[in-house]
Order: sequence, then structure tokens, then C-alpha cells
Amino acid sequence: MTITGLSNDYYLINNDINIIVDGFATQIKSLDLKMTNNFNTYNATVRLYPINNTFKINISPLVKSLFDIPDFDLSKNMNSVKIEFKALDISNSTEIQNVTKNYIIGGNFKGKQNYLSSFDSINTYLSLKLPVWIGYPAYFTSINLNVFEETFSTLPDFNKEFMEIPCNGKYVRFLNQYGTYSTWFFDNFEETIKTKNNDTVKQFNTDFLGNSFFDIGSTVDKTIELKGLIPARYNNLISNLTFSPEVYILGDFGLWIKMIQNSQEWIDNPTLREFEFSIKFDYESVLNPNVLW
Repeated sequence: MTITGLSNDYYLINNDINIIVDGFATQIKSLDLKMTNNFNTYNATVRLYPINNTFKINISPLVKSLFDIPDFDLSKNMNSVKIEFKALDISNSTEIQNVTKNYIIGGNFKGKQNYLSSFDSINTYLSLKLPVWIGYPAYFTSINLNVFEETFSTLPDFNKEFMEIPCNGKYVRFLNQYGTYSTWFFDNFEETIKTKNNDTVKQFNTDFLGNSFFDIGSTVDKTIELKGLIPARYNNLISNLTFSPEVYILGDFGLWIKMIQNSQEWIDNPTLREFEFSIKFDYESVLNPNVLW
């Protein structure tokens, strides 16, 4: 049995991970793939049938199904997954191979690899230096013994760029495309509250003052738009914010508020040294001034 497509490590599960299994000495009836996440023990099994004694599959959706939902826990963002390949031939004999690799909640755009090949400084995939706002939490992640490790405290100052702290802004933390966390301080923001009335109920009354009704309430949606002037050297870093599935804004008392992605647009103009950028997020709706349920 020959397995092609898993010769590297640290695969990005938001990209296709296409593998080919062939090279059998006999005619194969079926191939079972049993996948086990070694971190949380979740598992999944799929049975494949051959075409010309060859099996082809994109394992990314199956591996992704074995991951926990990210919630600012680096241990959930890179997991070791064991895949057992069990081939059954026409005489009911079996051949088994096991392959264990590390997989990361992340992905690249077309033209790049579907795995990471440099493990010393994950953040440098996004920018040459790490932007730092003194007094605010910053994150720098390395891979150590096949786990993500937060190593900001040991990062030399020449690998950091100390940024000016805005007077009135919002500090954002987000999951980037390589399974680690990045931050940015937007120097301006605007919050919007929109309501939609759910009508009224008219009550029987003999007067004509117009007071014989009650309002059944409304739905309330709250949105925030973050604005800032972004240096071109951080284009790639900020672009990750537009499609991040996990975004937090630092609120009062040091509490992180998880945001809901809005429809975003990213335009990269390499001729600009800096550019105006704005991005919108929705707050989770927790206020419900509605008498109906």
C-alpha cells in the first residue's frame, strides 16, 4: 500500500488535503479510513471503493469534523490525528497502515502550500514584525513538541513594532489563518443600534384618546464599525480579520466580547504606503424587549 499526499506535517484543514492510496499487490474490494483525534478522542470512519484499484479522497472535511470549536484555546487549534488505512482484498485478506500527522485550524490562499513548513515564528507569516501596544495583551506563537506555545515573553524587542495607542479606539483579538491569534488597535469606531417594531395590539375602549393599545415590543440589533489607518506592511495581517471565524473586542473591565462576522470586503492596493480601513461586526443579540416568545 502506498499513501501519497501525507508526507509533510502541520496540515491546514481549511485547505483541501487530497491523498491517493494505491500500489496494492492484490485486487482491493474496499478501503476503510478510521480517523482518531489524539487530543479529544473524537473519531470518524469512512469506507471507500476503488477505481482501477486506486483510492482518492480529500480528507480535510473529515479531519475538520474531529476538531473542537475554537474558543481562544490554542490547544484546540492544532491536534494530532491518527489515520488507520485498512484495505480488504478479494480474498478477504487485510493490509493496514497507520499515519499520524498534526493538523491546524487554518488555511492558505491558492499558490501556497496546504501545510506549514517553518515552525519557529508562526506570526511572521503575517507580518515581519509583531505590532505591540504597550499595556494591551499581545500574542506570539511557536510550535514546541507538536503543540502551540505562547512565546511573547521571550520575543526580542527587535522583532516587535511598538505602536501608538489611540485615545478612543477598540482593541481586537482574532483567530488568524494559521490557527494562532493576532491583535490590532483601531483608533476609531462607531456603534449603531437598529430596532424593528413588532406591531401593536388594539384593546377595546370607549374613549378616543388613542391610548387603547399596547406595544408588543421590538427586535434590537447592535453593530460596531471599526475604523483605522493601516500601514501597508500589515496588509496581510489585517486581511485575516475579514474572514476570521473567531473575533473578540476588548470591552469594559478587561472582558473579551465575541463578535459575529458581517459581510466584509478586502481590497489590497500595493501602491499605497497606508490606507483607510473599516470593518463591521454584529453583537450577539441579548436584549429582547418583546412580549412575544
